[in-house]
Parts: sequence; C-alpha cells; structure tokens
Amino acid sequence: MEALYHETNGLLDQTQGFFVRLEQTVNENEFNRLQTEIRKRLDYMFSNCERLDILAGKEPLARRQNAKIRVDQLKYDLQHLNAALQSQVNRVASKQREQLDREELLNTKFTTNAASRESETSILINNAMTHQESLGRVNSHLDSILAQGAEILGGLQHQGSAL
Repeated sequence: MEALYHETNGLLDQTQGFFVRLEQTVNENEFNRLQTEIRKRLDYMFSNCERLDILAGKEPLARRQNAKIRVDQLKYDLQHLNAALQSQVNRVASKQREQLDREELLNTKFTTNAASRESETSILINNAMTHQESLGRVNSHLDSILAQGAEILGGLQHQGSAL
C-alpha cells in the first residue's frame, strides 16, 4: 500500500508541474497534448485511489484510519486538479470564442441608416403569436392533468376511508 501511495503522490506532484506548463502554453496543439497527458494521469491516479481505498480497508485496525485519511486526501487533491483542468479548458475555450467574435466583428460590413432603409426591417409577429398560443394550450393541458390527478387522489382517499 505504501509504495502505491507514494507512487500516486509523486504522480500528483508531477501533474501539478504539468498544470504550470499548461497555463503558460500559447500553442493550441501543445495545449491539447498537455491536456490529454493530464487527463491520462488523472485517470491513472483515480484508479490507483480506488485500489488504495481497497487496500486501506485491509490495513490493521491501528493503521486503518490513518490510511483512509491519506487516501481521502489524495482523492480530494485529485478532484481539485480535475476541477482546475476543467477551469483551464473553459478559460481557453472562452478566449477562443472571444477571439472569433472579435474577428467576426472586425469583418462585419457596416452601412449607414440611409442604405439600410432600402431593406426595411420586418417584425416576425406570426412566430411570436404561434408560440404564445402553443404555450396557452400547454398550460390548459397541464391544468387538466393536474385536475385529473387531484380527482384520482380524492377517489383514493374516499376508497381508503370506506375500507
């Protein structure tokens, strides 16, 4: 158990080093490669933690609680690293989205108001009305379903009191 614990703890420290490199990476291919490597390491460490959890239960009673605490601490650290990886991935995706939006805005052709008068704006009120009518129908159907359920419950209560 000790050897597996120390191996997993060492991998945890190495993986934290990968996070430093991941944050400093500018190249998308390098970022994806590091992300894949970190995910592989996290998966391997999670499987080690499951094995450690089993082994901690087999420890002598005097050392069992200490072993379980150490394994739980490893699991907590791994969950923290997993959340950090997800946060980093979300941050990069957000930057990429902002960059695409920025490029789209820069490539957009703007016109004056006089030029836009030739293509009048029309309001699609039919779609809004159809949607509102559909919502009204759904609301009335839900009301009838709820009323039917209330009647069924009332009938069950009446049958229960009759017995």
